[in-house]
Amino acid sequence: MKIRWDKDRNSATISYCIVVFWGVLLYFLFDRAPQVLNKISWFFSLMTPFLVGFVLAYFLNPMVGRLENQMLRFFDVGRPRPKLRRAISIGICLVLTVFIFVFLLFMFIPQLISSFVQLFNNFPAYTEQLIAFLKEQLNKYHIDPDYVQSIALTSDRIVSWITNAVSNVLPAVFSYSAKAASVVGNLIIGMIVSIYFLYGKEHFLAQTKKLIYALFPTKNADRIIEVTQLVHRTFINFIIGKLLDSLVVGILCFIGLKFILKMPSALLLAVIIGLSNFIPFFGPYIGAILSSLLVLLTNPGRILWFWLLVFILQQLDANIIDPRISGKSTGIPPVWVMFAIIVGGGMFGVIGLLVAVPAFAVFFVLFKAYAEKQLEHRGMPTDTSDYYKKGKIEGKEQNCGHESP
Repeated sequence: MKIRWDKDRNSATISYCIVVFWGVLLYFLFDRAPQVLNKISWFFSLMTPFLVGFVLAYFLNPMVGRLENQMLRFFDVGRPRPKLRRAISIGICLVLTVFIFVFLLFMFIPQLISSFVQLFNNFPAYTEQLIAFLKEQLNKYHIDPDYVQSIALTSDRIVSWITNAVSNVLPAVFSYSAKAASVVGNLIIGMIVSIYFLYGKEHFLAQTKKLIYALFPTKNADRIIEVTQLVHRTFINFIIGKLLDSLVVGILCFIGLKFILKMPSALLLAVIIGLSNFIPFFGPYIGAILSSLLVLLTNPGRILWFWLLVFILQQLDANIIDPRISGKSTGIPPVWVMFAIIVGGGMFGVIGLLVAVPAFAVFFVLFKAYAEKQLEHRGMPTDTSDYYKKGKIEGKEQNCGHESP
């Protein structure tokens, strides 16, 4: 007897089987979530050197490209020797990167450790100095003595809490320092991997592009490549701009603290201000609060001058430094910058704070392009200023039935 296949019934059966398969897979993943997460963590720890190499190659690629172009004048025009130029450029960039890293390490780390040790050893004296300063100010303005006593008791509790926190943090720092050998090993392997990435970057990009066109229709593949290029431009402009901006702010802060205010732990305070400045919008406030706590402990009488210096630095950064260095690297309004930071930080922590703005900038640009394309298709204006006027906005699509022959 001949079996007759029903095409629609077979399609429905296949769809049901796919749904059941995904349902069983999801149940398996949720039922064994700890084991799955451990395997994922093990995989990423195994891939750490390759991720380090990729990130290093990604950020060194612009420098390698510029060096290759500059080295054209040192080679015969008839024999350009691109492989030799590429190898020399990669070597110079890696040596320069290692030199800068080691120089900063030996220049700043001993001073930072010295500042931490000095802060920890003199912590009781600093707290007594702070309490005396607060009492003096309260007595100066004739505050109730009972209130002064309550302030002192509260200060003692705060001091006790900070002391316990510091005593708990130091062992954790030493335990993490014990893993330095593993970190150094990953960095060395990552540098070797970055050499392969940089030397054969055209080949790797061509392979990736080939795979995209093999997996997706041509139109979708074109769109994926276009979005990838947009992500690259937005992300690299943001990261490089914020790095330079944070470096300039940190250097200016160190100069002001060391040579103008002559404050102790100037390097530590400048590092806090510079690093926190890398986080958009909220970063300067976070750095100002953390550094203000240190100033209140070490030199409370200079806190007003410190606030004035931080305020001047923030104004210079917002109005002069950042616009000239970063420009409009993200291109999104400040309210959406704040939204991206809150959502990214809440979902992914510190990493979310760092990548939320460039990631949201890509989404913002793509959504804006999609909206304007839809408006153009309907014959509507795409300029936002056209929508300020009251009343309805008419397009060609709405008026097409009323046009005279």
